[in-house]
Amino acid sequence: MVHWTYNNEEVTEMPDVYAFIYKLTYEDGSLYIGRKNMQSVKTIPALKNGEIRPGAERVTKIVRRNAEGKIITKKSEKKGIKGTKELYDRLLVGSDWLDYEGSHDKPKAKLVKKEIIDLALTKIQATYKELEHLVKNDVLFKAEYLNKQINNMFYKHRI
Repeated sequence: MVHWTYNNEEVTEMPDVYAFIYKLTYEDGSLYIGRKNMQSVKTIPALKNGEIRPGAERVTKIVRRNAEGKIITKKSEKKGIKGTKELYDRLLVGSDWLDYEGSHDKPKAKLVKKEIIDLALTKIQATYKELEHLVKNDVLFKAEYLNKQINNMFYKHRI
């Protein structure tokens, strides 16, 4: 198993940060730059007994269901169907960052290095720093990078 490094030192604990920017290196020379948030928000249906889960915040969502009782997600199918208020619990969930290996299409080559290249204290800082590293490294124009898009706005095949 490949371990994370930061400033050429192995990392097993993360300081109190919102996210980190990372670079993955593969045996064949392929590279990938991305961002990993240290926590995510998970929204799950409230318990049937009405209790709030420990550490959760109770929220109400308007949900539209079809005749079979399944939640409708497509906007086009929601027209004309009246929604009902349902209770949910919103939880902060810790990250699986130690085992994380990116969200990209992985090459057949073996992962050889997981490097943390920057830390971010806030969401906006994480977004900016990720964008900065992607642009500085010219990931959409260099063949060795597996990145296919930047910020869901700039795509390798469109530029």
